[in-house]
Amino acid sequence: MYIFSSITRQNVNVWKTRELNIGGWLVLEPWITPSIFHNINQSLGIVDEFTLTKKLGTDAAFAIQQPHWDTWCTYIDFQKIADAGFNMSQNGFDNSGHKTTAQWQQGDLAAQTLAAQYQDVVLIQFYSDGFGQVRAVSDTPVIPHDAFEAPSAWNGVLSASDNGAQNSIVVHHHEYQVFTDALVAMQSWKHRQLVRNNAPNYASGSDKWVLVGEWNAVMTDCAPTLDCYGVGARYDGTFPASTYVRSCAGRHALEAQFSTFESQTQRWVFWNFKTETAHEWDALALLNNGVFPQPLISREFGIICA
Repeated sequence: MYIFSSITRQNVNVWKTRELNIGGWLVLEPWITPSIFHNINQSLGIVDEFTLTKKLGTDAAFAIQQPHWDTWCTYIDFQKIADAGFNMSQNGFDNSGHKTTAQWQQGDLAAQTLAAQYQDVVLIQFYSDGFGQVRAVSDTPVIPHDAFEAPSAWNGVLSASDNGAQNSIVVHHHEYQVFTDALVAMQSWKHRQLVRNNAPNYASGSDKWVLVGEWNAVMTDCAPTLDCYGVGARYDGTFPASTYVRSCAGRHALEAQFSTFESQTQRWVFWNFKTETAHEWDALALLNNGVFPQPLISREFGIICA
């Protein structure tokens, strides 16, 4: 869950937010700042912030991260973000899980996690209790992730009976088109079509407001280390079990997503504000090269989705 203190229950449905993620700053991601990982002994198997601290120790990891924290995101960056028309930034959320698969359903852990007391029970009460704790000290909206299900799957969860939760819950949805072989093989016009055709799957039928909390200008997974440090890309066939498409019409794809998210949801958050080498993920680079619309509501290709 996320808590956004600048939004209240009174304005969450009337204030259209156009946001930018400040990724790679407070939690490292190698595809955003690969230079940090390139400069570390490769034999140590360091692939993220977790392994950086585990393998080098807290003092050495701090010595690497401190200058990064001081320089990666500055006042000047926030000024550029504001000048471009973004009216909110998402600063604290990032990805820091372990590499490889989750193992809670394997071995001895299965006996604990699949024990009889959990049989046929969905632990929805966890969300209700968590919302109640937030509501006890604040009236700010709470934003649960949709768990990669349609937001309508959350219908009836955190409803009006939970301290009026239904009027102050925003479901957080991700909309990417690069993480399967079929998606990276699509032509650009099919990506634009998919944006519009897929909108009803997450924007309609939900009894709560919907936030597209991550999206970008990307149509391939060619950004270095995007699929994990040391792992290749589906687009050029270097990702395990993938098929070569080709070697590693941005604005049109961007505008298709802008129009869809503006008309079909309450809020959107572009990922990310900047990167070192992954320019399709880099809002400031897209702005500098005239790809990102300015102002944000301008359209070169007309209103694609209304």
